[in-house]
Amino acid sequence: MGSSRRRALLLLLAVLLASSLCAGSAAPLAAQRTRRKDPLDGLRPYAGGWNISDRHYIAVSAS
Repeated sequence: MGSSRRRALLLLLAVLLASSLCAGSAAPLAAQRTRRKDPLDGLRPYAGGWNISDRHYIAVSAS
């Protein structure tokens, strides 16, 4: 295997490892950031997830 090919493989492995490490920690942060009051439900916290077809999600996202 040539040295440039070896470097490319190492770079690919590093990117895959970094992305897998970040993916596990980003989801809880995103879920915490999306805890908002639902204006269509008496300002109760919205707990419906990221469903773009749900009118409550649209209202929470717009506020």
